[in-house]
Amino acid sequence: MLLPPLKSAGETAPELPLEIIRGLQVSSGFCVQLLHEAPSKKTIGALKENRELFLEEPFISLAPESARILDRILSEDTGREFLASIREDYAFLFHLVAQSHTSPYESVYRTDDRTLFGPTTLELRALMGRYSLAAPNNNREPDDHIALELAFLSELLKRLADTYEADATNKEDLDFFVEGIQALLSNHLLTFAPEYLEKLALQAKTEFYRAVAGIALETLAATTQILDW
Repeated sequence: MLLPPLKSAGETAPELPLEIIRGLQVSSGFCVQLLHEAPSKKTIGALKENRELFLEEPFISLAPESARILDRILSEDTGREFLASIREDYAFLFHLVAQSHTSPYESVYRTDDRTLFGPTTLELRALMGRYSLAAPNNNREPDDHIALELAFLSELLKRLADTYEADATNKEDLDFFVEGIQALLSNHLLTFAPEYLEKLALQAKTEFYRAVAGIALETLAATTQILDW
């Protein structure tokens, strides 16, 4: 997906490719839904009902192969056996991590002893606090779960787009959100998510989770490119 880089021109606010920013907000939010908890009958039903969206923007440009896979498998039988298979895959990938080697937490990849709630978790919490955000299960689940970091990314993309729509000349506020996205990417997501998502795709037993991992990888790559990182 070829994207124009987002650059600041002197003291003037940059011209944002707003449609692309909104698309990345949507794709990162989509990944949050499927990476944070096991899919329910309701979740799969909603995806099946709206599966044609995978053949539209942003998915068809961002990750065409993964998008077409999701469209195909959701067009087929998505009854009890399908739901059971992806819930079983979710349990393997997100809970049986000693077997799958796909822990979803950043600190596991960034500490020598694979510690949860490590220093990088606290650094992420501080960054989120700068934007008046906090993980929903604070102190019960580490803040640096891949889905929570993608939720943070999605929210920052939304605020960036909203600010631009409200006042495209507001360089100070636009820079504030761009800086947050860059810090989240360089100091957190890009330090572990590519490795994690590649492992997720490799270890997944279903096409469903391989496709979700593909969309998440392409979302990170596109967000990095558009910010000229």
